[in-house]
Amino acid sequence: MLTEMKRLAGVNDTSLDEVFSFIIEDTVNNVLAYCRLEVLPYQLCGLIPQMALSTYRTLVKSGGITSITEGDRRIEYHIGDVLSDYRERLSAFINRRAKLPSEVETNE
Repeated sequence: MLTEMKRLAGVNDTSLDEVFSFIIEDTVNNVLAYCRLEVLPYQLCGLIPQMALSTYRTLVKSGGITSITEGDRRIEYHIGDVLSDYRERLSAFINRRAKLPSEVETNE
């Protein structure tokens, strides 16, 4: 996925590999959570680099970090809702039987 994202971005060196890798991992986690899946389907592997690049470009355009707090180290950044651009394509992969963590009842 990193290679595909670099190809889409027109990047030929390794200067952004760590940033791109982080954004790809975050994008995969967001898609898995949105679709309520544990494993990324093969059919979505081509979409992840596109979504990750959208996130990266939004970060670059918006200036990236919006807030930094030193005590208890908190960094906030605004990327908008990148998933909203891809909801239609992701809808076929949503696991409607799975429960979100907030929907699971605990015996406390």
